[in-house]
Amino acid sequence: MNIFTADIIIAIMLIAIGNNPILRLLQSTGLDFLTSEIIIGLIVIVLVFLIHKFILKKIM
Repeated sequence: MNIFTADIIIAIMLIAIGNNPILRLLQSTGLDFLTSEIIIGLIVIVLVFLIHKFILKKIM
């Protein structure tokens, strides 16, 4: 499996698992839906970058 395919799978899993709880948390603080989704997207991008750099490069 290509390392970038693993990145895509990890990103989809992070969005599927973490979107709803983080969205509820951010909206309970008073943020609107669009701002909350942008913040979640940035969190997912940073997590995928860190997982790619520190974990996947060493494994594959």
